[in-house]
Formats: sequence, structure tokens, C-alpha cells
Amino acid sequence: MPPFFIAVHAGAGWHRPGKEAAYRAALRAALAAAGAALEAGGAPLDAVAAAIAALEARAARWRRRRAPGAHRRSGRRRLRRPQDDPLPNAGRGANLTAAGTAECDACVMDGDGTSGAVGAAPGIDNPVSAAHRLALLSRTPLPCGLVRPLLLVGDAARRWALGQGLRGAATAEEAGQRLVTPAAFEAWQSYCGMLADAEAAAAAAAAAEADGQQEQQQQQQQQQQQQQQQQQQQQQQEQEQQEHLQQEQPQGPSREQGGPDAPAAKRARLCSEARPPGGARCADVGDTVGCVVVDARGRVAAGVSSGGLAMKHEGRVGEAALLGAGCWAAHPQPAAGERGEQPKVPGVAVSVSGVGERIMHATLAKAAAMELQLSPEQELEPLAVQLLETQLLTQPGPWDAGLLALRVVGGGGADDGCRSCSGDGSRGGVGCGGGDGSGGEEVGVQRPPRLRVELVAAFTAPSFAIGYLCGGGVAHAQVLRRSPEQPAGAAAAADDPGDACPPGVQCLQFCCGWPLA
Repeated sequence: MPPFFIAVHAGAGWHRPGKEAAYRAALRAALAAAGAALEAGGAPLDAVAAAIAALEARAARWRRRRAPGAHRRSGRRRLRRPQDDPLPNAGRGANLTAAGTAECDACVMDGDGTSGAVGAAPGIDNPVSAAHRLALLSRTPLPCGLVRPLLLVGDAARRWALGQGLRGAATAEEAGQRLVTPAAFEAWQSYCGMLADAEAAAAAAAAAEADGQQEQQQQQQQQQQQQQQQQQQQQQQEQEQQEHLQQEQPQGPSREQGGPDAPAAKRARLCSEARPPGGARCADVGDTVGCVVVDARGRVAAGVSSGGLAMKHEGRVGEAALLGAGCWAAHPQPAAGERGEQPKVPGVAVSVSGVGERIMHATLAKAAAMELQLSPEQELEPLAVQLLETQLLTQPGPWDAGLLALRVVGGGGADDGCRSCSGDGSRGGVGCGGGDGSGGEEVGVQRPPRLRVELVAAFTAPSFAIGYLCGGGVAHAQVLRRSPEQPAGAAAAADDPGDACPPGVQCLQFCCGWPLA
């Protein structure tokens, strides 16, 4: 079996501990789907699409399994309900818009620059399949100088996908509800209640402020009357009260004393308006899905798929649809395996999850890829930490984000420089291909050039679900969680927008390698 490396994620956000086993099962299924695609002779881009499609289809599978036996008495007492599944925030079961509809984003990129994406697309069963088809077709030129699209948005993306034979809603009316699950609808109803409570609290605060302003105006009128009386008395006693008049005259000092307090009061009012009641947020779930892949020759690909933020505006396009924000990939140069040369410029593949508006502002995926290529000798963990601290945590909160990035470099020597590093939630020593992996090569025999694959998972959110597989090894899947003493990006921003401090960055690092054929 040719060697390869696959890593997947189910997003940065909040993964309930009670569903952790189901998340791990979903990640392993995605790794198996990508591995099967590579073993069948597929390219890394095909493997990325297969892994993400497997995660998008999780809810659909449970729905199909439940329906046939719903009214049939059998030995099985009850079938698992759709809302019992993790329902990653991609494809069926994704977060809903403020209008209660499902609109999804997806993007894939091959290391040769080929890419395709869909944004705010309703009613496509597997949005990543549409992005994958766009990417493949972009390699075939059109006549008369026409240019193929790389990104389609809205209902036009659904109509195009149907024309390509992909599964989806037949009509625009059906499209908005096709991917809605009972669990997603229930969450949407809860979010609607949260927003109603927040609006009511804001209205009450505005009314209280208005009452306070009226009371303040009355107090000012009384003060003005008192000042007029004082001035009249001072005029009558002008000669006797000349010195006292100079001390009492700047009734302005009382205004000046009130002046400095006004900005502070205004800041406090703005902070109270910005803070949701009880720190509640509508975007605590961010389990976007993504994948990065390396094949035996070191060729890479990356992809991402998401339903976006809960209660987003209709038509909103997130980072998962934008090349350079949600994903990025570049083959090593020269290509590994050409004339047996080791790559001089590392290959990179990046998939990102988190608050899309912050990620898009930083074009986080491409920024990470460029950083890894420009510093091939530096370990990935400090590079990832520095990147998130400078590009993401300097922005206004919330700061939830997760970065899954790999780098393909030339290696040599007995151990390839590979090792497994214990990070938050990692299992130290878990790996495949670390060291030479041969277990018994003859001393003095010249070894062929080797590839080294380095992976880092860095996140600022409460949790980050990831999995990885080195061909021929065992698939590993886990939910990385923040240390209890460190606040996560969303929590820190929700506590007090004026005083919130950005969270720290936590990482897991892994490395494996293999000889070039």
C-alpha cells in the first residue's frame, strides 16, 4: 500500500462531552473514506472531497436508517434518532439562518492551484461535491475564451449542481428546508428565544436610560433656578460678597466635575448594550468540517465545508467558501518524486474553522500556508501560535478559531527528525512512521530520499475535534479541549467586551515520514 497521510477536523467551537464518542466515530469514518479514495488510485483532491462528504452525510445516513423501520416491529427496540448524532455543522443538520433556512459553504483546493467553491448554497445534499466538481471542471478550458467559474453562490449553485447530476432539492421552495433536521430546528427556536430576550432587555435598558435622562433634566433645571437666585443675592451684596462671588461664580466647576464622568458613563452604557444577557451567545457551536491530505509523492490538497454561524443573515458567505480564508494548498517544489529530488520549497495544506468574519479578515489559511513555507526549519507549533496571536487575537472578539495545517518537507538521516509531541489532549507517543520505520536496515546502506510530513492543530476555541491517519497505521481521533484555567475565545469575549482578554493558543503537533519511491 502506498504511504499517505490524512488529517480531518470537525471544527473549533464547543463539542459536548456526551457526544465525544460519536464525534470520534465520525472522524474515523471520514479518515476511512479518504483512505479508500487514495487506495483506489484517487488524487489528494478526491480524498479531501470523500472525507468531507462523509462528514456532511452523517445526519443523512441516520435519517435513512430510521425511516424504514419507524413503523415496523422488529427485534430492535428503537433506532437512533437524527438528533442523537453529532450532526457536524455542514450539509444536512447545519446551523440555520435567522429565517430558519439552511445555506452552506464549501471549498476545496489542490496543491497545483485548482480550486472550486460554493457559498450560501441551499438544498445541495453534499456542498463539497459541488465544490469538487467545479474544481475538476476548471481544468478543462471553455471555447471562445470563456472562463469557468470557481465560486457559485445562492440558488444558482443549487441549479448548477442539479445540472451536474448531484443530489439536491428540485425547487427553490424546497431548497431552504431540505437540509433542516429536527435538532437544527429546535436549536433555531432556542436562538430565536435568546434574541427576543436580548431585544427585550435592550428595550428595558433604553427605557430606563430615557427615564434617567428626564430625571437629569429636572435636576439641571432646579440647579439653574438655584444659580439664578444666588446671582440675584450676589448682585444685592456686590460690594460685601465680591470675594465670595469669585469663588462661587464658576458654577462651571460643577459642570467640569461632571464632565469627566460622562465618557466613563457612556463607555459603561455601550458595554452593557454589547453584552448579551448572561453571556449567552447564538454561535457557540462551530463544528465546521475540513480535511488535509498528502499522497505518497508529497502532493497535497485541502478542503472545508460549513453551515456557517447560527442565526446568520440570509445570503451570508463565510470563510468556508473563500479560497485563502477557509483552506489553502500548494505542492512542494520541485514536486517530490521528480528525479528523486527532495522538495526545496515545502508543500503545505491548511483547513480552518471558527468565526468566519475574523478568519476572512486575516485570510487565515493562506497566511498560515505562507508562514509555514517561509520558515521550513522552524517547528510548526510556535509558528501556529504566533500566527493566531498576531492575525486573529488582535481583532475584536469573539476569537474562536481552529487551524489544521500540514507541511511536507525533505528529510534525511535515520529518524527523519520525526517525533510525536504531547499537546493539550494529545496522546504522547502516538504516531506512525516516526523514526525510520524500518526496524532493521543494514548499516552503511545508502537510504533513498525521504519525505517528512508535519502536522499541527492549533485552536483558541473551547474545543477542537481532529483525527489523523498515516497509511497502513491506526486512525486516531480525539476532541482537544482547553485547560480549565484558560478562557476560550467566545467565553472571554462574552464576559465583558470592554475588559475581555484574548485567550491563549493551544496546540497538538505530530510528524511522520516515508521514503520516496
